[in-house]
Amino acid sequence: MNNSETSYSLENADIDTVPIVTLIDALHKLLKELIVLADDIYTTKPYNLQGVSTIGSHVRHILDHVDAFLSGLEIGHIKYHERVRDTEVERNKKVAILHLENLIKEIIKIKNKPIETKVIIEDILSVDHPPYIFTSTLGRELAFVFNHSFHHYAIISIIIKSYGGFVPEDFGYAPSTMLWLRSCVHTR
Repeated sequence: MNNSETSYSLENADIDTVPIVTLIDALHKLLKELIVLADDIYTTKPYNLQGVSTIGSHVRHILDHVDAFLSGLEIGHIKYHERVRDTEVERNKKVAILHLENLIKEIIKIKNKPIETKVIIEDILSVDHPPYIFTSTLGRELAFVFNHSFHHYAIISIIIKSYGGFVPEDFGYAPSTMLWLRSCVHTR
């Protein structure tokens, strides 16, 4: 990526671009972790964590939501439940990295779109009912995609650590959790 694509920072963000900048920042953190991660760890189920999927499946799931958000935003109708599963992104770290870089570029392209832009959301909330349809905004959906990624980052962090790897202290923690942890340190 060139400097113009990575020059976004929260310090320079105005209130309307904070949701975009925070999502870009979160995806950059994931990108950094993938670049240094061994290929075999990306696709191997951790032997000591029963029932936990591969890092690749979590990355695919995160990127599926970003994909659904971006493609739905184009037509004003986001369908989070219509994700493609078991893709090459899940099985090939290099493909995942390229796809992640492309998604970051696509998110940058929407930086001037008003965060109040209305969108229709369609998602499955129950196996016993058809998809639920409701209205939302670009800003709210940016926040959803951003926050949704964190529980997957936390699982990715656990998997990496189970192999003896290292992740940054804040990887896998939502900003609200980091603020709470900081407040705990200051009150002791």
